[in-house]
Amino acid sequence: IYAIGDVHGRLDLLDAMLARLRADLAARPHPRPLLVMLGDYVDRGPSSRGVLDRLIGIEASDLPSVFLLGNHDSYIEAYLSDPEWYDRTYHWLHSAMGGGATLASYGVRDAHERDPRATHDAFAAAFPAEHAAFLDRCRLWHRIGGYVFVHAGIRPGVPMEAQNRDDLIWIREPFLSSRRDFGFKVVHGHTIVPRVEHHPNRIAVDTGAVRSGKLSCLLLEGAEVALLEASGPVPWPEGSGLGEPAPGGGLRSTRELVLKPFGLKDVKIRGFQVVWQETGGYEGRVDVPAIRVPVKSMLAGQAEPDFRTFAKPPEGDAEGFFSRHGPLPFVVTNWPLIIGLIVLGALLVGVGVGVAIKRWLAGREVDEGPFEDPRPAHVIAYERIERLQGEDLFSQGQAKQYYFRLSEIVRDYMGRRYGFDALEMTTEQIRAALQTEVLSVEAGVAVREFLEETDLVKFADFAPADDGGDTVLRMARGLIELTRAADVAPAAAPAPEGGA
Repeated sequence: IYAIGDVHGRLDLLDAMLARLRADLAARPHPRPLLVMLGDYVDRGPSSRGVLDRLIGIEASDLPSVFLLGNHDSYIEAYLSDPEWYDRTYHWLHSAMGGGATLASYGVRDAHERDPRATHDAFAAAFPAEHAAFLDRCRLWHRIGGYVFVHAGIRPGVPMEAQNRDDLIWIREPFLSSRRDFGFKVVHGHTIVPRVEHHPNRIAVDTGAVRSGKLSCLLLEGAEVALLEASGPVPWPEGSGLGEPAPGGGLRSTRELVLKPFGLKDVKIRGFQVVWQETGGYEGRVDVPAIRVPVKSMLAGQAEPDFRTFAKPPEGDAEGFFSRHGPLPFVVTNWPLIIGLIVLGALLVGVGVGVAIKRWLAGREVDEGPFEDPRPAHVIAYERIERLQGEDLFSQGQAKQYYFRLSEIVRDYMGRRYGFDALEMTTEQIRAALQTEVLSVEAGVAVREFLEETDLVKFADFAPADDGGDTVLRMARGLIELTRAADVAPAAAPAPEGGA
């Protein structure tokens, strides 16, 4: 049995894996081979249409195969049946979910810039009936001997015949952390792992093809488990992918703590607990006590003094080590302390001067209240957006900060435009407040899509779109243009009574 993980539009990786699979069958013929595809064939990658074409071709070939339905595959059916409800609930066309890439593979591009109904109609016309029929034939789960194949996982304690469809294509917890013996081993995708993980009760095969460039294929022959690599099958016994082999058996997983001391002082690390699941299925844990590392010397071994290294002297040679290298003088090794004292002194002087000036001006000041910029809200917003673009946060690796800042600018704009404190409100509160305003359908959609786009990055830890911020910036500008106050020309002077 060959089980291939989530493809997500990576036709190149799928073709390479299929070539590897056929080479293995040629080298080691089997009377009853079976290919099981674990779902999520579409979205994110560039060739969703090509992947479905290839799978339909496999289905018609001489290679017996089983195709399972993934949550991303189910998006298509739901989007075609009711795009407005589905897109609002599951954000299929959000860049992180990848629906736009699927539409683009069928020739429907720039979905965010089109009218939602027009986008839906164009995709419905472009989506072949044979692709819809193929997805309709995909199964939710398949059992062979001691293995159950499913896209996401199962609900522990529920018989397979009673499993919920949403669980089979969506579940993570409590499935992933369950140590229950299901009576079979579950082979699944959906949850990305750095490499295939072989647990006592499940095997995780989704290795993130889109971002990692690695599509994995599990090879099951009786009780033997292997990975299909370019060189052929590589044994992958229980416990593989969960850590490194340790001397005497078992697994060892290593974590490193990097210390960067900036002075001759003790470095203290709080105690912590390490918890893991043993290959036998039971939980192991160890308490690591607090760690205290005395820093005795800092060596000027690098050009930049702020990046000096702390090194342990050779055994039995501490005195000779320090005498040969010698600790740096206090004035050099404690630059952070010295700079801190200088800054603190400057702050204290500044505070004193400020207090004196304030007292001198007391009685002369008129409380005019906080400054309110009289310009239109959209003018202020565009000015702030221009300054944000000038900071070029994307090229500095601060894409998420860019989303935070742009979200703050747009929320401030909506607060100024409609008279509520949007910076202190949740997305739902903002949308509720806007119910009292007269917004066009396009404006309502623009507000919703922008808030959802930024919220997914800010709160759901979705990766920002890799486009330099162009997509979310275009959404912000579109929102402002659709909701800005109309420019009002000065009113004409009234005509004198009695006519000209």
